[in-house]
Amino acid sequence: MSDPSREANADSGAGGVRPALRDELLAQFARWGIDLSSDLVDHGSLIASGLFDSLALFNLVLWIEAKTGRAIDPTSVDIAQEWDSVADILRYLRRTLDVSDSGAARRSRAATSPLPQSGYRIVRYDPSFKHAVAQFQTGLWSPDPELNRRYLEWKHESNPYSAAPDIYLAFHNEELVGMRGFYASRWEAGVPARRWPVLVADDMLVREDHRNLGLVTRIMQTAYAGLRDSESRFLFNLSGGRLTVLGSLTMGWRSIGMLKPLGRRTRGGALRRSFRFHLNRAPYLWRYTKGGLLYSAAERRPFERLDHADNPFATEAGPAVEVDACPRPKAMAALIDRIGHDGRLRHVRDESYFDWRFRHPLCEYRFLYVGKDILEGYLVLKREIRRFGPYPRVNIVDIEAINGCVQAALLEAAVEAGAFAELVTWSATANDQLLQQLGANGFAPVDQELTAFGCPCILVRSTQDERLEDDWRLGETRLLDPKNWDFRMLFSMAG
Repeated sequence: MSDPSREANADSGAGGVRPALRDELLAQFARWGIDLSSDLVDHGSLIASGLFDSLALFNLVLWIEAKTGRAIDPTSVDIAQEWDSVADILRYLRRTLDVSDSGAARRSRAATSPLPQSGYRIVRYDPSFKHAVAQFQTGLWSPDPELNRRYLEWKHESNPYSAAPDIYLAFHNEELVGMRGFYASRWEAGVPARRWPVLVADDMLVREDHRNLGLVTRIMQTAYAGLRDSESRFLFNLSGGRLTVLGSLTMGWRSIGMLKPLGRRTRGGALRRSFRFHLNRAPYLWRYTKGGLLYSAAERRPFERLDHADNPFATEAGPAVEVDACPRPKAMAALIDRIGHDGRLRHVRDESYFDWRFRHPLCEYRFLYVGKDILEGYLVLKREIRRFGPYPRVNIVDIEAINGCVQAALLEAAVEAGAFAELVTWSATANDQLLQQLGANGFAPVDQELTAFGCPCILVRSTQDERLEDDWRLGETRLLDPKNWDFRMLFSMAG
């Protein structure tokens, strides 16, 4: 028997959902600064046209979650098809809420590009734009333009795999208002290993007053056209967050899977973090979370205890561990060669890569070693120095060892000698032995607010639009199979 109350509330219009829900959705659009013309309200394209940027998509996810009462993993939804119009969104809600289907056929939507054409131009970076980029990126990299300039030069000009920067800039009336960068990298896979160049997407920023106008779509379309004939056959995004993932999935990118962050927090660190979280949500009081008063000395200077620990540090696992502020690129690369390669896809780690990688201007590193000239193992710790306030998190960005005993000693030294308020790593491609050792040291899943969205994750896209539906491969290695990846945080700019 049908439900009379449901039938009374049904609407044969946009998706068969209560008119009040449609009105509420349109009211949300208005709050997000999205103005739909009257003739395109129900069936006008939101995503394919570029009207929705990543922030709008993120807001839409939150709204849909509130209506359905369930978390959404955006990587499991064909956003470009299922949410491309008001009618599509309401149909998705109807299916999710188990509202009866009216059976109305989907009408073709009008093709429209809402981005104003006048005043905008997308150009490829050249050195004359360096000062403008350094100033613009005070909203993403650091508040110091000079530090931003050094980061830009390090990332692109000193990069051992780069011939010239692949950066696309959006100007409006001669003001820089948007940017998307791609930096060069080199990957290897197979036995014996073959190597390929890959461009890594990074550094997306659009000025707030130019969002929700389709500018991100236009920047990316210009970039795809410019990169289609490059030496790189694929683009990677190696630490996709919520906004990046949502925007990228609508433009042909595919997710390889979540990177599964694991972490451990000291009791005091966990309590202070929880207090700051709740204070940040309180009216008027949130501003007090930005200074250093609510952070312990260990949180403000995460490496201080490690730098003053016994050196070498004696471990219960066996070998002593030496702590150093300097990398040993030659010895580290030699260890990689001695351990060998299982054929999975990974970034090349040779001497030139290590020498470049650890000069990252926005990060500070510490190196834990077992062995002297000939290493038996190393572990790399990183903290960010670009933040606009204290940032207590320390990351394990890479670890290699000749056996489990050495690996256990390195982890023990990082945990005990560092005594970090928060220590995190990515575990998606770690082997069973490393996972067991992490668990034994108190590591557990963290960042649930991100992992609920399938983030952080690896995204992949072909540089050629006609190959977007192919089974992507480098050599014989299928890129879309997570089992074919050996991924470390070091391979991304998160490391």
